[in-house]
Amino acid sequence: RTRNVVASTTRPGRWTMRPPSFNEDVLKAWRTYFQKVTKEDIDNYLKKYCGSEEQKEEMIGVYEKYKGDFGKIQECVIGFEDVDELKDALDTLIAEGSLEKTKKYEMTTSEKKMNSYKRKAEKEAKEAENVQQESSDLVAMIQSRQKARGASFLDALEAKYSTPSASKRARRGAK
Repeated sequence: RTRNVVASTTRPGRWTMRPPSFNEDVLKAWRTYFQKVTKEDIDNYLKKYCGSEEQKEEMIGVYEKYKGDFGKIQECVIGFEDVDELKDALDTLIAEGSLEKTKKYEMTTSEKKMNSYKRKAEKEAKEAENVQQESSDLVAMIQSRQKARGASFLDALEAKYSTPSASKRARRGAK
């Protein structure tokens, strides 16, 4: 069990204990200013953001910052399902004249490079799925052990504090 230890402000070099409710109080105060972010909140934001002027401006800024390096651009831009969708959006901006096509962009969006980006994305998605599966297996294992431990604990208490059997009563009475 970990303990919340903080440096004392009254004496240098001395440690004082925080009350256990300290972290809960801090969390409550935090929640008064910032609400908890849910998956629904993220989905609603992405619905508003995708295709907006803000997204277009950010894409232009990232493109210019990395001089058209598609590998770096895809790491910074959000709201696209895959690399083809992002490339199409950038090509549209180039066709509109909002962006100037660079040598680096041409090199990093070749067919070979695009296939490489796709393979990398598939590999990362598979790894994320494995991690999620492992964590759900771990949660299930912990819960089953807690349930078993709780049952054995209750059995031990019952055995210890239940009324003694008739034979034990008879022996106590004989003494």
